[in-house]
Amino acid sequence: MKNLFISVFLFLGLVAHSHTYAGVLLEYNISFDDDLYFQGSSIPSGSKFQILDISPDDSYYSNRAEIIGKTGKTISSLDLDNEGYTSGSIKTDDGKSYYFFKVKLGKIANGRSLANSSFITGVLNEGAKVYLVDISPEDAYYSDLSKYLGKKGTVSKGSMTMKEDGFYAGDFSFDDGSKAYFYKARFSYLPVPVKNKNNEEESWSSAVNEKGVKKGDKIIVTAVHKEDSYFTNRYEYISKEGEVVDGLDYDALKDGYSGKIKMADGKSPYFYLVKVKKASPPISTSLNMPLTNISKGTRVVITDIDNKDSFSSNKNDYIGKIGRVVEGLKYQEDGFYSGLVRFDDDSEVYFFMAKVTILK
Repeated sequence: MKNLFISVFLFLGLVAHSHTYAGVLLEYNISFDDDLYFQGSSIPSGSKFQILDISPDDSYYSNRAEIIGKTGKTISSLDLDNEGYTSGSIKTDDGKSYYFFKVKLGKIANGRSLANSSFITGVLNEGAKVYLVDISPEDAYYSDLSKYLGKKGTVSKGSMTMKEDGFYAGDFSFDDGSKAYFYKARFSYLPVPVKNKNNEEESWSSAVNEKGVKKGDKIIVTAVHKEDSYFTNRYEYISKEGEVVDGLDYDALKDGYSGKIKMADGKSPYFYLVKVKKASPPISTSLNMPLTNISKGTRVVITDIDNKDSFSSNKNDYIGKIGRVVEGLKYQEDGFYSGLVRFDDDSEVYFFMAKVTILK
């Protein structure tokens, strides 16, 4: 125990001398409770927060999927119990007010939540309660993808350290009593919309793949096949623009291309199987000729979210997601639209400023 204390002390000492962002991230990972939740006996009035959890004892528990993740500022001092839960009235940034019986709030520092819904990085300590949100095709449990995605559980035997590719290996116990040893899995502290295996296959089959692409063409990646080594990091490429370097080989059976693409960020991945479409030239518009609105039922993929949009802080969770327009998207400016989109995982989001690509 003494050696453990010394090790943690030295580690925190290193954190204190790190850059601000790295310091927050490292502390966030080594001590989940201390850095993620408010500490002490109360939360001061005017504190910025993000809703992290709602107890089953709370009347809002059945609506937790719609509420967890919302941000706001406390309008009065709130007392904390010994489990870190609080009760009382709060108002979220979307203008809604709630009276919670038992809710857990997370800190927000410098406008950035310490508990964003993207993948966890760094060290996951034994006992950490998290959600499983991705399984690599290299993992034996990948065939049971739909069974495990989105389920909550606990790191059960020792800590997990993130591998270079962002995945974790180790023992995990789900809240329903099932257990698994994952070779390559990803986790989040917050529940997030996830796609199951069938949705991934549907996304591939429904994605646009333009024929006749040749060397030198400017293209946009629309999908990465699950057998491609870049599938794990597919959202770094989907909807991104690039240029065909030496031509692409077309696989008629799987309706995809293989070959090298030079991306706009300078990377030049060689894809085993990818779908692309030719990048459209810039559209010329005048004040008297606005871009056309997008009609109800149109199938789209989210390609960008403006900083003015409330979902911009979690934009990586939405860019690359496919869904249908619910009541029509209204053109705003600079290629951005507003409106409601229902995604293939049945979640719905009303965007204020989002760019989309229409799928066939």
